[in-house]
Amino acid sequence: MGAVWQDLRYVLRRTSRAPLLTLTVILALTAGIGLNAAIFTMIDGNWFKPRAENDPGSFVQVFAGYDSKAARFGSISVADYLAFRAQARSLTNLAAWDTIQATLDGHDEHFVPLLVTCNFFSLYGLEQAKLGRLFLPQECATSGSAPVAIMSEELWRHRYGADPNIVGRVINLNQYPFTIIGIAPADFPGRLRSGIWIPYTMQPEFYRGEDYFQKSASPWLVVEGRLKPGYSRSAARNDLELIASRQDRLYPGRKTSVILTNGSAIEAPEERPMGFLIVPMVMGPMLLLLLVACANVATLLLARAAARRGEIAIRLALGAGRKRLLRMLLLEVMVPTALAASISVYLAYEVPYALLRYMAPLDPHYPMRPDWLVVGFLMAVTLLASLVAGLAPARESLNVDLGAALKGQQSGLTARSRTHRILAVGQIAMSFALVAGAVMFVRQRSNIISVDPGFETEHVLIAPLDIDVPPYTADSAWSLYHTLEQRVLQLPGVRTVSYASATPFEDPGADEIRLPGQAKGRGLQGSMDFVSPKFFDTLGISIIRGRAFENSDVPARGLAQVAVVSQTLARVLWNDEDPIGKVVEISDGRQLFVLASVYELAGPTFSLP
Repeated sequence: MGAVWQDLRYVLRRTSRAPLLTLTVILALTAGIGLNAAIFTMIDGNWFKPRAENDPGSFVQVFAGYDSKAARFGSISVADYLAFRAQARSLTNLAAWDTIQATLDGHDEHFVPLLVTCNFFSLYGLEQAKLGRLFLPQECATSGSAPVAIMSEELWRHRYGADPNIVGRVINLNQYPFTIIGIAPADFPGRLRSGIWIPYTMQPEFYRGEDYFQKSASPWLVVEGRLKPGYSRSAARNDLELIASRQDRLYPGRKTSVILTNGSAIEAPEERPMGFLIVPMVMGPMLLLLLVACANVATLLLARAAARRGEIAIRLALGAGRKRLLRMLLLEVMVPTALAASISVYLAYEVPYALLRYMAPLDPHYPMRPDWLVVGFLMAVTLLASLVAGLAPARESLNVDLGAALKGQQSGLTARSRTHRILAVGQIAMSFALVAGAVMFVRQRSNIISVDPGFETEHVLIAPLDIDVPPYTADSAWSLYHTLEQRVLQLPGVRTVSYASATPFEDPGADEIRLPGQAKGRGLQGSMDFVSPKFFDTLGISIIRGRAFENSDVPARGLAQVAVVSQTLARVLWNDEDPIGKVVEISDGRQLFVLASVYELAGPTFSLP
């Protein structure tokens, strides 16, 4: 230990004699290590941590799969949420939420408020608003009875200039008035994007008048809670599955499975398959950048190594061991690397929040303080940088001919140094890989745009059209659609006009598709899109068999009894049989006759007029 301390003091004295070189090495390594630490901290905060900063170890998120194969896990129905909250012995403070799209005070910018249960804030450890108050239990008791809202401090300052009289002010979300009753403090983790919270009992106002409290079996809620002391996630899952099995008796044919995660994005069932690709995709280029920085530092230190061959030769001639000399030479790199790592810790704390404040000031700031995972990664990166930057110069310093060096015949680094050539080639190769990756990333967007998606893209204009119910009724909305279609058709150059609940490649939501007589819950999960008769003609979607919708297929009232299915869905359900005239059944029990099969856009889908 004394020898190591002696070597360290020598290294510190020698480092202080070359301040410019030492500063250059520290800056180069800080760029590589600091950037890696900051980016990994952002990934860790966004993907590997739950949003809850208060006691994250007890935080859980609940996913339900409502079919026998448990192929899709996601949202939970109101009835099941209320049963879980009332009967679960292993969980406490079970809360639920859902996102909605809304305009604020008539502006074109779309916000993403959260419909939340009234215990939502206490779930995340918030018991007191910055201004005003939080929701009261009675505001989540009756559907549509509490038009109140809580606003984030960031939105309050950004949009309303920190108006001290904001509490009691009325704002309009989708033209529906809500009274602000409180301001949630800055950086409150229980939010998404803009930061507006509304009681979840106001759901019908944002779902075109469709009341999911009346359709209590429809899944739409994200459910989160806290483990009670002494319970594990596995025990809580068994507890909830027992409750779910009792709920299944109310819905014959349904078999519910439950998954509990720690609330992080990486553990979500829909994200998990792709989530683990995020780390190598993002950190791979970052590590290449670090290796380029280390190679640059190694090249700088090689020149100093060549100048020190005489000193090394003298030490070897006086009996110094090669292991101790190697340790001393590596310490000369580890000292500036440790300083670079210390600066990188500061960057890991500050850079993620600085980037978020600059790029998305109203977005939530996830817990991004470095934890043991970030510290472990930082130590591994620092060790890698020390070895990569220090081994080559140390090896070059010890690769000395004593006789020639003592006579002064090996004072310079020859142009034919093998180590120097390897470092140069390595830098060029890694730099080329980084540039090639960047070019491919930029070109990928062009490739996506230029690829044939299977429908017309050159002469099609898509415009969102949101009609609120209320104030519109079904009759007035129908009249508006018809009038708008007629007026747009009169514009020069317009050939066809159509409507759709979801555009191609947009997820319209999953629905169960069954064959007649098949038990509920045992069907196929697919997407269902409501379209007008000219939809396929407008987008130029090829009809392989059968015909498209006609005006006579659209009933004056009620729902249509015909459907058009994709080629994939037809193949899955009926193999090589002709699908025309076949019958499918959807989740509400309605049977539909298949009119046509079309070229699929993405996965098993079907369309209704």
